[in-house]
Amino acid sequence: RLSYYKNEVDKKYNKLLATIDTPLWHKDRSKETSAGNFISDVLLHAIGLQDHIVFTHGGFTRTNFIDTQITLKAVNETWPFTDGLHSIEVQGKHVKELLRKNVEQIGSDFFCCMSSNINIIVQNTKIAEITHNDSIIDDDAFYSLVFSSYTLDMMTANSFIDEMHSKNKKLIIPNTNQAIMNVMSDDFKYSIKDRISFV
Repeated sequence: RLSYYKNEVDKKYNKLLATIDTPLWHKDRSKETSAGNFISDVLLHAIGLQDHIVFTHGGFTRTNFIDTQITLKAVNETWPFTDGLHSIEVQGKHVKELLRKNVEQIGSDFFCCMSSNINIIVQNTKIAEITHNDSIIDDDAFYSLVFSSYTLDMMTANSFIDEMHSKNKKLIIPNTNQAIMNVMSDDFKYSIKDRISFV
């Protein structure tokens, strides 16, 4: 009797959602990891708006290793959180300041991985260039930044994000875990390469 239920549960949770080119690692939540970068792009795909910038806190990924065949079980074990994704509109000059602070957080539990439409070049410990979708960020333009509820609250409490911006947050995905399961497939492009380059 129990074996029947076990087989049914295994059948459900071993469902293959996507096959990726290389295994993902998340051995250190305080810096960029292939798993953190990958899931940032997955969430960008879930939003469906390629101009948004996704920030994924290192603690959002809960396992060190994700194999090339990503199953429902792997998603639930690795990215189990059901809080929503929120977007905020931020002027370019504030985006650059947030990205500068994020680079400074490398090595701490506050560091966030980012979607691959952001690239930062650091030269002699200082940021030399920041691009979004291959264009230099405009100080006066507005950009849509995306965070989980927890990450946005954490970054606001620690003054990485101005409270005025977080008060104007907009819920765009109600359940992050469900969104990942819904969009995980072989059909979308992602990048696991570092968004921050040191030269």
